[in-house]
Order: sequence, then C-alpha cells, then structure tokens
Amino acid sequence: MPRLEASIEDNCCKIAKDKYNLSNIKVVVPGEKGWPDRLFWARTTEIIMFFVEFKRKGETSSKLQREIHKQIRESGIDVYVLDNEEDFEWTCHCEIHT
Repeated sequence: MPRLEASIEDNCCKIAKDKYNLSNIKVVVPGEKGWPDRLFWARTTEIIMFFVEFKRKGETSSKLQREIHKQIRESGIDVYVLDNEEDFEWTCHCEIHT
C-alpha cells in the first residue's frame, strides 16, 4: 500500500528543519486550488525559496496544478513534485548549494 502524502510531507518538513535549517509554511490560498503544498526558504548568502507539491508514490499533478506550477516557475521560483524523502533531500541539497 502506498504511503500517505501527509506522512511524506511531515517527514520532509522535519528533514528540512533539522538537516538543512529551512523554514516552511503550508500554502493555503483561499478560494483557489492547485497551489503547491509547501513553501520552503532560508537565508544563507542569498535567499533560497522553493515550492514542493507532495504526492503519493507514482501520483502526478493535476492539470490545474501543472498550470499553477508553470506560472510560479515563470516568475523565477522553482516548484518540485516529489513522492519520497530521498528526492526531497537531494532537492534541498541542490537548492542550497547552487
């Protein structure tokens, strides 16, 4: 049975805080659907900011989510769709060390 999205999200938030010193918030946009689940950020030598949409293993984003992700990316902010902690850790590493 695939793990719940919430379990993956919770684990990734803990990894972000404990291992990478990243802050995050749950994204809730009243009256709008399709926004990524979380916004992560940190200030190192520059500001690091990226969105993550968490999915169960093998799930994909909806058409509406893909459209919103595209709009966010066009504004210069990265959006990742992830279904496991290992990919999340790699994403954090790459965002911080880019």
